[in-house]
Amino acid sequence: MSKLVCSALRCVEETDEVGSDDIYMVLFRAGLGPPPDVKVVGGKDTPWGNMETGKLVTQDVVLDDSYNPGNVYVVAMLEQDQNRDILTGNSWSKVLEFWANHWMKSFPGREMTALMALAFGGGLDTDEYLGATELPHILPSQGLGKLVVFAGDGGRYRARFVIR
Repeated sequence: MSKLVCSALRCVEETDEVGSDDIYMVLFRAGLGPPPDVKVVGGKDTPWGNMETGKLVTQDVVLDDSYNPGNVYVVAMLEQDQNRDILTGNSWSKVLEFWANHWMKSFPGREMTALMALAFGGGLDTDEYLGATELPHILPSQGLGKLVVFAGDGGRYRARFVIR
């Protein structure tokens, strides 16, 4: 079975926050198979901790162990301040509930649905939002995968998503 991974993350420019950036991603997944899901990857004490301008991490970080090209995948990137807000209190369950109830409606886009899920669920209380993108279908034969740029709060990052 194929895995969706972020194979590289480069900090082009740190956010406006004091100190180094601790980056994490929130993966929103939905489709006709398993129920909609939300997963948090990265942050402090991971390969994406202590990111500074120019730093490149070339280590596979698994976002989904069972990639299905028929699923919808939206990835949001945040900079962690105190803790990963989406995992505190009951934020994760609120974010998941909003995503599960609205991912098919797509508002102006699934990226906006993910942002609204984070906002309504309390996942943005102190962490900086660097953007979200719906990943296009990635095939193992595409080698390098898809390059995505995330930018917000003065920060700019490039991430490469591949199938392994």
